[in-house]
Amino acid sequence: MKLFLAAVAATVLLLPAPSSAASLSWSDLSTQTAFAALDSAPEVPAVLVGRSFPTRFGPDITPSSPFYTNFVATTPYFASNLPCFSCVNGTEQDTLGMAVPYNYVATGSEHTYIVSWTSLNYKGSCKVAVSVAAGKTVVYAFSHVFTGIGDGAYDAFYNAGSTSFSGAAIVAAKVTCGKTSSPSKAPIIFQ
Repeated sequence: MKLFLAAVAATVLLLPAPSSAASLSWSDLSTQTAFAALDSAPEVPAVLVGRSFPTRFGPDITPSSPFYTNFVATTPYFASNLPCFSCVNGTEQDTLGMAVPYNYVATGSEHTYIVSWTSLNYKGSCKVAVSVAAGKTVVYAFSHVFTGIGDGAYDAFYNAGSTSFSGAAIVAAKVTCGKTSSPSKAPIIFQ
């Protein structure tokens, strides 16, 4: 698979408040805003597309879903080859190395969003969308369509520049392959 790299500029959008926003907790409102932003996330022309490796399932496995999202996270971006694939000491094959702290973005720092998903029996293209929201504010929203997906595990990296946003937020991701989607979310802190 070819590797691409692009910086995603910080975008702050304000979405209209849902009708039930007054009854939602901050976390629920942020999650609702983040997931709503995924459907309209602008496509970035290039990303650092991570590795793929074949799954090792026997022929008797018939999964109920053709794929699933493993996780979404953010990690500090370092020029010293992190995050990286098949680079963890001990059992280097099929590993993902990330710098700590996870889901914490220091002031003025660049960071990388990572979305991981596994295709059990899907073949085709998949759209990966990522958004970050705090309350009704969308801090980041972007997506990319990956082609040539087959059985295997995939990791996609999105390198983001620094942002002026500060505080707690929710990072959400949705992988859509064909007509099926699989979401994931996690808390994130911007210093």
